[in-house]
Amino acid sequence: QAGDEVDRRQRAAVHLACSNAAGASVRAVELVHAAAGSAANFTAHPLDRCLRNVRVVPQHIMVSAQWMQSAAGVLLGLDSELPFF
Repeated sequence: QAGDEVDRRQRAAVHLACSNAAGASVRAVELVHAAAGSAANFTAHPLDRCLRNVRVVPQHIMVSAQWMQSAAGVLLGLDSELPFF
């Protein structure tokens, strides 16, 4: 809000927070899907579509696992070869 530039540590924290949110979302939908029983495995069931959709999210570059190690390294004061930091 102040117009200050976002620094590397802040970018790394956002990447880790987004990755954690994506992973937690997948786990939550998987729990609901499992609790729904075998009927949820059919394509006509709404939870089947929800499960397939939520599993795509962690593949996005912003939240993919490949960035977590680099983001953690930035928070520890290490250099990153990735352009996002």
